[in-house]
Amino acid sequence: MTGSKPFSKASNAKVILNGGEQVSLIGTDGWFAFERVPAGTQLVEVATALGYFFPPVRVDVSSRLRGEVRASYVEKPDRRISNSLVLEPLREENYYEIRTGIMDLLKSRMFLRIGFSIVSIVVFPMLA
Repeated sequence: MTGSKPFSKASNAKVILNGGEQVSLIGTDGWFAFERVPAGTQLVEVATALGYFFPPVRVDVSSRLRGEVRASYVEKPDRRISNSLVLEPLREENYYEIRTGIMDLLKSRMFLRIGFSIVSIVVFPMLA
């Protein structure tokens, strides 16, 4: 079973078959391959593709017709994938939150640490 990716930004990604039975690294040209995949239903997932989210893909390998593969997304089984198994990201991932407003500042860990330090320096000596 082979597949390709249309862009090279996710070339550091791994493609995992059935939760780790086989692992394939995506090459610089965007191709990956699995060897000796048994007939039946397989699950293909893309991991460590920084910046992108790939949905899991269900792949049906035919036992009658050697080499025939049908693939569809797990969440949307009616949406088929082309015969060459081109995996495209569902969306780009944003790992940073854009903070706006004073409430986001008040909730930050650094502000809470500074606030507790000021309270402990000013208020606790008054209690004694």
